[in-house]
Amino acid sequence: MSKIVALCLLCLSSSVWAQTRPYRKATEGQAVVMRKLYPKKRKVEFSFNSGALVNQSYIETVMFSTGMSYHFNEHWGITSEWSYGLSFDKSDRFCLEHFVNKSTQAETTFAGFECFYDEASLKDPRDPTGKKDSETVKKMKTVGRDIINLGPAYVPIVQIKQLAMGGVVWTPIYGKQIFTFLPRTSHMDFYLLGLGGVAIGDFFRQQTTLANENKSRFSEQNKDKIPSGVGTALDEVESYGAKGRPEAQKFYSPAVAIGIGQKYHLARWLFLRIEARNYAVFAVQDVFFHSVFAVRGGLGVIL
Repeated sequence: MSKIVALCLLCLSSSVWAQTRPYRKATEGQAVVMRKLYPKKRKVEFSFNSGALVNQSYIETVMFSTGMSYHFNEHWGITSEWSYGLSFDKSDRFCLEHFVNKSTQAETTFAGFECFYDEASLKDPRDPTGKKDSETVKKMKTVGRDIINLGPAYVPIVQIKQLAMGGVVWTPIYGKQIFTFLPRTSHMDFYLLGLGGVAIGDFFRQQTTLANENKSRFSEQNKDKIPSGVGTALDEVESYGAKGRPEAQKFYSPAVAIGIGQKYHLARWLFLRIEARNYAVFAVQDVFFHSVFAVRGGLGVIL
């Protein structure tokens, strides 16, 4: 009888214990993630990043930057940085600045957006073999007596050289990622940031007349030859290409940026960063608002 009573008491106590302490999986609960191996509170970070401005129409800009951040707690911090940009012309800008009139050219038009080169006397300096010129000419088609008159064109271009900015960084999420192919568990921070500061660079204004004072524009003509007074001749090398550009005007303009990114902790003192940003630069000469999108990444150290 005593054995039966003891068994009933054991079952009852097990039932009560189950109600007060329900079963939970080892992977459930905030404690799994909240036990941070890489806390940020009162930490100073130095970062070194590189990237590019990816949505510019006529130039490509590679950016290099260095920055410092300080975190008041696990969610909020302040950051400052300085960036330097190197710009290179895209083929679109080269094409626009090298449209050259020549009266001996055939009556042709473009099949798509291609640079026009006279097959006999005008070669692309980036392609001394002339192979590209021949391929371009093959893409063109004759259209009878309708001549598309081409002259160099200079569009407004904002070329960012330096950015000095500061702002706040918010880290709402700390988590872990499992890379099964390594295999390895990576600790990461997901963050948002807002910045303000100054942008320094060169502005190339729109130019509708060339150095020879002719107009630079497209015009259809129903004539046997290209008319004078529009565009430039082949030997007027100062009126087209880089030499014919308007003089660069330096600007110092206010700029803001918003960004989103992730930090992957490689060690207690080292992390990898991947980030996307959008910059907005205001009051650049004739351009009130200039927006560019940047993708960047780099390494950082934690002190």
